[in-house]
Amino acid sequence: MDKVKPDLAFVKHAMCISEKTGGKKLFISEGEYDCDEVWGVLKDHYPQGNQKVVSISNGTANAVQNIGQKQNQAFIRKYTECVLVFDADKATQEEREKHKIMKGRDAVAAVYSLMPDILVADLPDELDPVDMIKAGLGDQLYWLCMKPKIYTPDGFIK
Repeated sequence: MDKVKPDLAFVKHAMCISEKTGGKKLFISEGEYDCDEVWGVLKDHYPQGNQKVVSISNGTANAVQNIGQKQNQAFIRKYTECVLVFDADKATQEEREKHKIMKGRDAVAAVYSLMPDILVADLPDELDPVDMIKAGLGDQLYWLCMKPKIYTPDGFIK
């Protein structure tokens, strides 16, 4: 098992992340439990693989600050592809204005401004990885992660 530095803002799945190596795909989830479920689904479908799954440490409201930190950007750049596996929810207008809340889909748009080459596992509406596992949609979650979409902001033509 690789040792993980505690000062990094990403919460790393200790069994699959190494600070010294990169790889093809890095999956970034919204929370620790989502991270664990994504890692589990990837490992179940491809046991010999070394899945790289991390989560942002303080929720989607801090996604840009968390991902934008210098040491985290250096870590992310070690990978060919970065796939966001955020929840498929959106904050209401009131939540955004009054409480400054940002949820999954809003956070993806915010992270896009920082990393325009991101890929997205486009989860079904209002579901997160944990909900998908509970609903028996593990296979679907796996394929959404393995065949991510190129993120296109609202209003842009594909």
